[in-house]
Order: sequence, then C-alpha cells, then structure tokens
Amino acid sequence: MKHIPHLLAGIFCLSSLVIAAQTLELENRFLDQLEATGKTNKKEIKARREKIAELLTAADYPKVAYDTASGNFDFRFTIPAPGATKADLYRQIREWSALTFIRNGAGVQFQDSLAGSVVIRGYTDLIPSTKYPFVLWNATQYRYALKLTAKDGVVEGQFRSVEFVTPPDTSDSGAIVEYRRGGIMEYTQRLSSFFPISSTYHAGMEKTANLVKWTAADFKKVELDLKNYLSGDSR
Repeated sequence: MKHIPHLLAGIFCLSSLVIAAQTLELENRFLDQLEATGKTNKKEIKARREKIAELLTAADYPKVAYDTASGNFDFRFTIPAPGATKADLYRQIREWSALTFIRNGAGVQFQDSLAGSVVIRGYTDLIPSTKYPFVLWNATQYRYALKLTAKDGVVEGQFRSVEFVTPPDTSDSGAIVEYRRGGIMEYTQRLSSFFPISSTYHAGMEKTANLVKWTAADFKKVELDLKNYLSGDSR
C-alpha cells in the first residue's frame, strides 16, 4: 500500500504526457497541411514546429487537450473524498454551487441526481489591460461551463466552452462571433478558436500559450475552493 501514492503519481505523469503528445500531434498535422499547400516556406514551417514543441512541452504549460471539431477544451480534475458517499458528495457540490455562483447569469444550469452531476455556468469579469496575456486585449469577461460529477469517494470536474467577451466598440478581431444577450450586443470568441497555436507567428503562439496557462491557473482557484469546501475548511 505504501507504493500507491508513487503509482498514482506515475499514472498522472503518464496521462499528462499522453495529452501533451496528442495536442502536439494535432499541431504538427496542421503544419503538415500548411506545408503541403506550398504557401509557406519550409524554413518557417520548421521554426514553427520547434516553437510549438517548446511551448507545449514546457513544464508550466497545463496538460489540457482541445477539440477543434466541438470547439471545446478539456480542463479536467479530480478531488478525492475517501469514505464519502456519492449522495453526500452530490449534496455538497450542489451546496457549493449555490453559494459560489450567485451572480446574475451564473449558477446551476442542469442537475441530475441519478448521475450525481451538476452543470454550472460561471464567468469572471476582467479589467482590460495589457498586463493580461490575452490575445484579445480588450476582453472584459470570460465565461465557461463547469460539470461536476459525484461518485463514491471522489468528485470529478471538467471545464468546457471557454469563451471571452468583448464589447463591440473595442473589438479588434474579425474572428469574433456577434450575438445578443439580454438585448445588449456583444462579441464572443471561444478559447479554442485561437487554435491551432502554430497557425500564427512566434509572438502570437506565445500569447495563445500564455492565455491557456492563465485560464488554467484561474480554473485551479475554482478547483481549490471546491476542494476546501468538501474538506470542511471553508464551512
């Protein structure tokens, strides 16, 4: 039994490496297609391959996967809760959700007691500033969906549908999708729309990588808040 923590750590590291490899494979596939068009010289293609490998394999780059087909990211986490039943954990994540996501437009959007899961819509207001590593420097808010699933002894979480919101008078990207929310015009852009990272030059690649790192760090705060609640530290 004393070897179990080391075994779990090994499994985590292995899964992280697999995710990084899959993400890098998607980037290289894009570069293969770009090279096949003959519109970009081979020297530039080589430079982008080296840069994307450097960014995605860096120790501080979060081990997240993205799906360009669905437009979703895959930020996942698990919180062990030894001895806790599925029913008890389901009750606790519902309580935490109700206490945490209390602002207008946020909160529980769906819940299934049989599956032990809840889906939450959350958002964070941003102060537009160049100190943030955003590709969209004028973004004023970002939104996301958080799915939590309670099982015996563990809570699983997944952040998805990450999108940034920019007022129309400050928008500087033609890729932003326009829509109305509550009668107010605004522009949104999904985090996954910045991918493949290697579709831009080096400065743009670094901005997008920093954006992913910043987003993952912010999600980590939400995860830690839930973890503290489940352990009773914040109740």
